[in-house]
Amino acid sequence: MSPTSSISTVSAKKSWTAKEESRVKLSARLGLSWKITQLLLPDRTRDAIQQRTYLLRKSGELEPASESRKRQQESRLRWSAEEDEWLLATGPPEKRIQKKLRNRTEYAARTRYRKLMRSREKSRSQTSQTEHDANSNGASSMEPEEISNNPGNAHKGPLPKRQWTMEEDERIIRMWFDLNDPEDIHKVMPHWPAVQIRRRINAIQQEHTELFVKVRDEHMLHDPERRSTS
Repeated sequence: MSPTSSISTVSAKKSWTAKEESRVKLSARLGLSWKITQLLLPDRTRDAIQQRTYLLRKSGELEPASESRKRQQESRLRWSAEEDEWLLATGPPEKRIQKKLRNRTEYAARTRYRKLMRSREKSRSQTSQTEHDANSNGASSMEPEEISNNPGNAHKGPLPKRQWTMEEDERIIRMWFDLNDPEDIHKVMPHWPAVQIRRRINAIQQEHTELFVKVRDEHMLHDPERRSTS
């Protein structure tokens, strides 16, 4: 037997702690890559994690893989207001945009930009027609802010300070109840420093109590051990 298969067998037979199972479930729900999952479970091999995930799905403790993939895809496809605003402010997408829109391909960004511009042009046209009808006496009206399609006129200043999206807020709170460590959450969301993650969690607890309580209650509902000790 090779050393690798021997390690895999030992890891698979080693009993799983509640903390490890919680991390397996979190990884499956969020659709994390195997590389990140193994950062969260350094004492487990990929084979052992896959086997445990399969058993949890089979027992009903995790939703079917097809449902999980569908939900993750819907989440990835949804564009946030921050992403839309940034696209409109910077002009047509370029390679540099990949640093800002980490989860978007250049093609997806260009498609979204064209859709936003069509929507804005339609809105501008409707606004202009309404103003023209209301000012038939010839009075001038202020035109809506113009955003050029010319890449040369794209936003040249520093990028706006990155803001947390609602999806990210919910994501870090869900991970907080499972991981309870900003450093571990940083492994999943490397574009946010651990210190900022900690500050955001504190801010959510103080400013967005409804979201915090909702996620906490859902977590306790699926964690009998926590529910019985609360």
